[in-house]
Amino acid sequence: MWFVFSLVLIFGAIRIIQWYKQGKFHTSHPLPNQDTESVVPEDAGKRWSPVLEAPSCLGCRLANGLEEAHVVFENDYVTCLLDIDPLNEGHTLILPKRHFVELADTDISARHAIMNASVRISNALKTIYKPDGISIMQNGGSFNDLGHYHMHVFPRYNNDGFGWKEPAVKSRHSLDVVKQRVAEQLKDGMPQL
Repeated sequence: MWFVFSLVLIFGAIRIIQWYKQGKFHTSHPLPNQDTESVVPEDAGKRWSPVLEAPSCLGCRLANGLEEAHVVFENDYVTCLLDIDPLNEGHTLILPKRHFVELADTDISARHAIMNASVRISNALKTIYKPDGISIMQNGGSFNDLGHYHMHVFPRYNNDGFGWKEPAVKSRHSLDVVKQRVAEQLKDGMPQL
């Protein structure tokens, strides 16, 4: 009985493969192509080939090897490449291979890969350049000029000219007000990871 059942399964699978090759087999979940949204497994975060989630996104194209870049490190989740307009020599960008625009859009696999890569890049830059420090940052919203989430990691030197202006006087009261607002939002309005 089991032998007959096994033969039926095997021949059925062979027939489905033949139909698929002949274009006669259709599913409700089409394979991704340029005209449809990509079908990406939830745990992906990897290079999605041959079709990108956002084919017109320069960040996706860079992260997935479709544009020329000076790649210094790559794994299944991220590509790390040199910034073409560096703040200091060694300035590296970490781009997830999946398309994310904002940090809040990223999945946990991408977040882990980005942070792990930032530690690895930071350590390499410290060894090579012996800087006074390392900056690790990202820009969101209208300050994300790539339209694809990315992290900057770059060596810093005293008096290198990079920085932001801080107010001379800080009001204790205003810090208390801001603390209350942010703490309430984190307590009530933020999803747990």
